[in-house]
Amino acid sequence: GLSSGVAHIEVGLAHACARLTTGGVRCWGANDVGQLGDGSFIQRNSPVAVSILTGIATIDIGWNHTCALTATGELHCWGANELGQLGDGTQTARNTPGAVPQQGAVSMLSAGMYHTCAAALASAPKCWGSNDMGQLGDGTTVLRTTPVSVRE
Repeated sequence: GLSSGVAHIEVGLAHACARLTTGGVRCWGANDVGQLGDGSFIQRNSPVAVSILTGIATIDIGWNHTCALTATGELHCWGANELGQLGDGTQTARNTPGAVPQQGAVSMLSAGMYHTCAAALASAPKCWGSNDMGQLGDGTTVLRTTPVSVRE
């Protein structure tokens, strides 16, 4: 499956994903919370295509969640979500990519253990998910299930 055309690889706790030169994403490994994004919760010992994603510019992986940024600045996340790390306003795991509401096109992203941050050049970075140590930078320690601006 991945003998050529791999542009980038990211690894999480027990899963990994490759961004292909074609703009697709393939993932493998543990999938108990949907972190492979193939619509199942089945462990995969070889790469499977992530459902509905094309035109991916970059990917990043947290502990048990995965996020992908399209070439047009749209952000999608899937997998574990018990602390809101998918940014979709819920705390429900997703086994397919779901859009993260953003204001403006995102140009960079980074996933942490239980939180995620994204930024656009024209606006303040935004973060969501676990915030027990203030890791979202919003001046609180309140869990956030949707993106909040990092304070100056």
